[in-house]
Amino acid sequence: MGTYVGRSWRRSDLGSVAIYIISPTRTVLVIDESFTDAHWKLPCGGVEDWDGGSAVAAITDAAEQTKARIIAAAIREAREETGGIELVPAEITLVEEQARVSGFYYPHFCVACVSEEKLDTHRDIGDEDGKKLTVADFYRGEMQQKILERHRTFVKRVEREISAAP
Repeated sequence: MGTYVGRSWRRSDLGSVAIYIISPTRTVLVIDESFTDAHWKLPCGGVEDWDGGSAVAAITDAAEQTKARIIAAAIREAREETGGIELVPAEITLVEEQARVSGFYYPHFCVACVSEEKLDTHRDIGDEDGKKLTVADFYRGEMQQKILERHRTFVKRVEREISAAP
């Protein structure tokens, strides 16, 4: 949730992370249906100071420590928002670091490659800061038009790179 400072909550200065969880044929997305203009999106959320715990704190290289904290946040957000997908660091690649483009904030983007069986461990309901999220899986080729625009560009690029790989 963040560190309480005075009257407000302060998150870490590492921004947020979005994670594209894919199996060979499907992906999992979440939606907060309490919004009138709700869109399906990647599981995502803030990178907290405590993500990764003592294992991350033991890393001496600052860049590697930051990367490990982002991966740890991706693991936590995936578990919370999908209602149960338990990722491990070896499944996750940090593809793109956070950026501000044309006035829009884009999070750190990660990709997690998992088995069909692991993708099936999601529940129908996830949690985002105490709010209920609907969780569903989609065939990867069918979901791109349903996804939040900020995430769609990233997903399209990843899918192009995957299809071009030998």
